Amino acid sequence: MTATEAQTYADRGWTRWVPVVPALECLETPPQEKEEEEAQPATLATPELSLSAGAAVDEGDNASFTLTADPAPQSDLTIAYTVAQSGDYLDAPGAGSRTVTLAAGTASTALSVATVDDGADEADGSVSVSLGTGTGYTVATGKGSSTVTVQDNDEPVVSITAGSGVT
Repeated sequence: MTATEAQTYADRGWTRWVPVVPALECLETPPQEKEEEEAQPATLATPELSLSAGAAVDEGDNASFTLTADPAPQSDLTIAYTVAQSGDYLDAPGAGSRTVTLAAGTASTALSVATVDDGADEADGSVSVSLGTGTGYTVATGKGSSTVTVQDNDEPVVSITAGSGVT
């Protein structure tokens, strides 16, 4: 039966006209067309990155940071970051720009920055990591940089020298 034929029906011997065309046209639409309309590609959420610092370290230990992506990336994501220091504690390659790749489906990764135990007594310092901008991610406001304190572990050297005699 077509939509035109379905517009009338018998009611106790009377013929009635009913506006059923839109409903039947909807039913007559082939299911595959509906599936194609509904099968739009999902928009992937852009991962938002944040950075957190580990505990303070003694010189010679690695300063640790945790990089987190929310949500985890759908494909490998290369992230730019910069390492800086206060004091003189960084081991090679020292301060500067670096990159890390966060694998698809991975929500976090550890960053490790080596420090040097130099044997010189000096003030405590710090190592900082700052996330850079890039393609495929955003950096969470206020969570794009972190700092780890590097504690000097050297004892001060005290020396006494004899002065000239008093006459």
